[in-house]
Amino acid sequence: MTFLPSLPDSAKLLDVFRAYPDTARPLVDYHEALMRGPSPLTVAERELVAAYVSGLNSCDYCYGIHSVTAERFGVSEPTLSGLIEDLDTADVDDRMRPLLRYVGKLTSSPARASPPPTPKPSSRSAGRNRPCTTRCQSAPCSTS
Repeated sequence: MTFLPSLPDSAKLLDVFRAYPDTARPLVDYHEALMRGPSPLTVAERELVAAYVSGLNSCDYCYGIHSVTAERFGVSEPTLSGLIEDLDTADVDDRMRPLLRYVGKLTSSPARASPPPTPKPSSRSAGRNRPCTTRCQSAPCSTS
């Protein structure tokens, strides 16, 4: 089902791109840079991550595209399906597990994916541990 009334209910991503080429082009360029540009990850690893996230999102279209592409770059189908079933037992390189856990958390509960913000100092302690701006010029100074 589409959320764009100008498109039929059976619309796919390519239909959206065709209907809105001005906004699709930057997205396609970004995708190309992300998936094929310089990276510490191989193309197969990036496609594996994209397929995993798409599977977690239950996006059949994206999962299909990324899993087929990952397979063409050497990732096996059992690895892809095993990843969706259980990350801990899936046949993936151990160095990929922390990244896959992180993107899984970003996908399922993004608010919990980053550390909490650093608390701001209270007004009472705000001036402590800074060089003094008064005549004494000591560091740290509790009077400034």
